[in-house]
Amino acid sequence: MNKPRLFFGWKNSYLCDIICSINKNLLNSRNIMKIKSSYDYSVSLIRLIATIFIITCHIMQYLSIELAWWFNVGVQIFLCMSGYLYGKKEKITDELTFYKKNFTKILVDYYVVIIPIILLFVLIIPEQISIISIAKSLLTCGTLSGGGHLWYIPYCLFCYLITPFLSRYFENKEHIFIRFLLLSFFSVVAIEAFLTYFISAWIFCYILGFFLGRIVEDETDNLYNKISVLLVIGAFVFNTTQIIQDYVIKFEFNGILASLYGRFCNYAHVLLGVALFVIFRWLFSSAFKNGYPDFIKKICSYSDKYSYDIYLVHQFVILGPFSLMNLTDVLGLNLILIVIIVVVAAVVVNLISASIKKGIAVIGKK
Repeated sequence: MNKPRLFFGWKNSYLCDIICSINKNLLNSRNIMKIKSSYDYSVSLIRLIATIFIITCHIMQYLSIELAWWFNVGVQIFLCMSGYLYGKKEKITDELTFYKKNFTKILVDYYVVIIPIILLFVLIIPEQISIISIAKSLLTCGTLSGGGHLWYIPYCLFCYLITPFLSRYFENKEHIFIRFLLLSFFSVVAIEAFLTYFISAWIFCYILGFFLGRIVEDETDNLYNKISVLLVIGAFVFNTTQIIQDYVIKFEFNGILASLYGRFCNYAHVLLGVALFVIFRWLFSSAFKNGYPDFIKKICSYSDKYSYDIYLVHQFVILGPFSLMNLTDVLGLNLILIVIIVVVAAVVVNLISASIKKGIAVIGKK
């Protein structure tokens, strides 16, 4: 069946030929071609980079380094990557099982971290916590001091909530790009109008990642290649504009203009995160097209296993009342100690969470 022609004149353009060649090699790589049956180590390496970006962001935030915002793009990489991985999977036929599995995956580790943190607040600095803040933290709709990064949890849950719908919606690939644009438009409008708790750009980031995952294997009309070109160019234009405004022109927006510019920056950040995902994926897949060395596979294995738990615990020892950034007078030593403590804490959280999940699974079978 015919697919819509996109991006006038691109089919014969030099830029598109380059990207098409790049992605053709990427798509033909045996390590990533069969989505349902092979492991994509490029995505695992991207997950590791995104984790490092986020930790670097919060260290810079503590040190009042303005570039922290740009490293925060690791979160958008995570959102895109999560959507991409689910977009590559088969249609979800059992929604209840999907929700049980993924909500358990997110929430068990979250509570294993947040409950001890709440107890530390109550026992050590009770003046910095309240019944309301405890309730909001337990409901994932609020955070404690030093836990601002946990805003990601309700977003993750919401994205999982809509994933079965996305799976059905994109099952038919006819006119898929037009249908993606329509879904994106109405989703953003609905979130801005009715779900104001969420930032629409971050939900769009997940939907865009899902769309990329759905089309990545389909070489018909080279849609993935064209979208890749558009994303990289869009990221360059949007973020260059933001850099010029923020660091050169420095025009002060007020009222509705400030709100609109804030949204522009959010979508620029989304484009940057998604473009980095696309670029990193190509770089790693091209660099290791003959196979990944065993040591990289091992690094990827650890990253995949512990990255979420590292994300959960890291900011509590960087920002907020339990920060260890001033543990000694040597910043480098403090950073090394923080890395060790975060990794050890993440391993402990993972072990405890895995035991709880096994117990839940056993109970669920009865």
